[in-house]
Amino acid sequence: ETPDVEFDIKEEKWLWNNLIAEGTLNLVVSMPKVGKSSLISAFLGALTSGNTEFLGQELLGGVRSIYICGTDQPLNDWMQILMPVGLAAKTSKGKGVILSPLKKLWHKGKPIYLTEDNIQKLEEIAKAEPNSIFVLDAFATLLSGTGLDENHAECVEPVRMLFEALAPTGATIILLHHEGSTNSHRRASEASRGTNALPAEASQIIQLNWLSPDNKNDNRISISTQGRNSRPVDMVIEQVDRAMWVHHGNTQQIEEELKIEKIISGLTERQQDVYQIIEEHKIDFITPTQLALKVQFS
Repeated sequence: ETPDVEFDIKEEKWLWNNLIAEGTLNLVVSMPKVGKSSLISAFLGALTSGNTEFLGQELLGGVRSIYICGTDQPLNDWMQILMPVGLAAKTSKGKGVILSPLKKLWHKGKPIYLTEDNIQKLEEIAKAEPNSIFVLDAFATLLSGTGLDENHAECVEPVRMLFEALAPTGATIILLHHEGSTNSHRRASEASRGTNALPAEASQIIQLNWLSPDNKNDNRISISTQGRNSRPVDMVIEQVDRAMWVHHGNTQQIEEELKIEKIISGLTERQQDVYQIIEEHKIDFITPTQLALKVQFS
């Protein structure tokens, strides 16, 4: 830009408030099998259905064309998470079909890689369908065939080239990437596997972690975010069925509940009886004598 020549300053816009920024690169990171693909598919389904919120955060921007470069998963796995959210269905013949506004689905059986030719192909699609959403799942798999190593800074070049090609069309890019095992539970900008050049490219980073990694029976997931201009998000969610999610509040609330649960579990049987009675009489006034009688006859 040069002095005295005006240019537009665009306000930051959201598709999913404070989580998925519109018209830019969003990076979603987690350890494998935490639910990145499922969560983003559920978000896209909610957006497509015209919902005004998803998991407690406002949905904005409305329905738009979706393209999934899902080379990381086979077609059957994609169908299992796209059908519950309304982006795919079974036909009367028992076959599968993707549904609009999902316009293309690349998968492990019919892959796409971030080569120069394919970046040009995606650019042509984006020009024909402005303001589309492109889901890239996942970074390491999409590099196959490029000869690039995800541990070296130059591996980010295809993502940079794609973003520069799609930016004029208003496209939103959602790039899924695995956490490094040694980086788990670090800040979102530090958690991705391989080179740290990739988080530097993203305007918005969404990190998913198991809330209680040592408890295999606890399926709750904490979400944290880091962005250049966004307010950090702290929320706890859970996948109760394939691509079906519920909201549990924020990490601080859940951690306080876990502390209380741990304390209660350490009480004697008589102490637990007392606690239960007090819980049942939070509003009522109860004297120590009355409490003793209740414990005696409970």
